[in-house]
Amino acid sequence: SKNNTGASVKTSVLQLWRVVYDATKGTWTPVERVYRIDTQYAAVNGILNDLLKASNLMAMHLQRAYGDSFSEYTLAWNPTDRFARDLKESTMDKLGFRTQVSRDLARVLDEARDRGHQTKWVAHSQGGIILSKAIRLAGGDLSNMTTAFHSGANNHLVTNANLRRANVTNLGYLDPPDDLVPNTVGFNTANPVKWIRSIVRSPDLKRVA
Repeated sequence: SKNNTGASVKTSVLQLWRVVYDATKGTWTPVERVYRIDTQYAAVNGILNDLLKASNLMAMHLQRAYGDSFSEYTLAWNPTDRFARDLKESTMDKLGFRTQVSRDLARVLDEARDRGHQTKWVAHSQGGIILSKAIRLAGGDLSNMTTAFHSGANNHLVTNANLRRANVTNLGYLDPPDDLVPNTVGFNTANPVKWIRSIVRSPDLKRVA
């Protein structure tokens, strides 16, 4: 496969998958494990996403973010490890600890940057924390990247600082006004009404993964 030629990145937790559109079924299918990004588009998923769910969900987020037509992308799949462990992983990254999944993605970003590969990224839910932290860990100039964050658990101020340091172009944040993840988990509002409304309207955090 073209995706497995040249340099490759070893990861411990994060898995890279080439995902292609199956026009006969109208679905997105992970067709092969890859070890670097060779596609124009890439995405990192949130919590409680098995591989097939993440493949289809993140394709929709990419289409919404960029409005482009494409037939393949690379999924930086953050494997689900049960709700409690996924939540613990998110919390560790938010508190400044270097989780393995963020370190893995940082190495992927390093390799793409060194190769000069242009990539349009979207991150959803926990994926927002992972991508923001990975950009910080990668360091240096990452102007080969464009990002978009959808209902991210990452804090906007922290993420903006990480993106500025790395010269990353950001399309912005698509956060529904009553979404629990960006409002409460991401600490992106100080409005107590929004906090309460988000919690009331999202009684099950697993629903927004």
